[in-house]
Amino acid sequence: MAIVKSSVVIHAPAEVVFDFHTDTRNLPLISPSWMKVQILKTTGEAKGKMIELYIRQFGLFKTKWIVEIAEYDRPFRITDIAHKGPFKRFCHQRDIKRLSDTSCELTDTFDYELPLGVIGKIGDVLIMKSIVRKMFRDRHIKTKQVLEKS
Repeated sequence: MAIVKSSVVIHAPAEVVFDFHTDTRNLPLISPSWMKVQILKTTGEAKGKMIELYIRQFGLFKTKWIVEIAEYDRPFRITDIAHKGPFKRFCHQRDIKRLSDTSCELTDTFDYELPLGVIGKIGDVLIMKSIVRKMFRDRHIKTKQVLEKS
């Protein structure tokens, strides 16, 4: 089990940040340049919403994901879990803390486990944890750019 946490202050209302992160059309906008996202299908709304997508990383690895919104507490928390994907376990929680009427702090908590037992644990320490940290850094920069421009 690995946990990566990353926070950013965004000069936008908490509701705007929450709604931005629940709109699947925004995922490709904030994904790092080395990660291409293709939304295949979404069903449902709010808690229980299911999202099917392909993610291609580094132009090489294409995986199909099925993700469910497991927690939906507007405008404070969104949690999604993967039912299908490359991880043995995947839970992504976004907490939004209102700082003022026009700003908030977004904290991403990524709780995951790679497959392949000991090999996966070694891969996490050597490679994956730094990739996840970079991904959240990139996502936070892009989220700020989009939301603070509006």
